Amino acid sequence: MLLARFAATGDEAAFAVLVRRHGPMIFGLCRRLILDHHAAEDAFQATFLLLAKKARWLRQPDRLGPWLYE
Repeated sequence: MLLARFAATGDEAAFAVLVRRHGPMIFGLCRRLILDHHAAEDAFQATFLLLAKKARWLRQPDRLGPWLYE
């Protein structure tokens, strides 16, 4: 699993795949909630920075999509 690989080793390629896989959904949500394009980009980046920091502590890594969406 990509998230487990990133959490265990800091594998940047695994993280990049996670961003490509979930990024469109998260950016779409940010654009719907935040009208300013630059602020939406900042929120998008903040979401994935938070994931990078908390990847080891996610209780249900198989539910990453819903976690990100929250």
